Amino acid sequence: MMLTLLAGFAFCVQRFFLCGRFIFGPDVRSLAVTIFLIVAPVACFCVFVGRHLLHHYGNAGIAIIVVAVVYTVYVSSANFILS
Repeated sequence: MMLTLLAGFAFCVQRFFLCGRFIFGPDVRSLAVTIFLIVAPVACFCVFVGRHLLHHYGNAGIAIIVVAVVYTVYVSSANFILS
């Protein structure tokens, strides 16, 4: 009976972050991997492709980079809040 209660409690363990302002489930480590997998391609895009966009399109290239960064910040923050 006690072993069953302890096994059930293991699934309910929460991870607290920033003095309890953020509460995560037991898989908080996957959040860092997910954020990295979202931010890394956008950073590579802005560094390698962004130079060519700025050179060829001028202000339109800046707009494309800004939209990519703003959307990435939005997706990362939504992922962080909803996890």
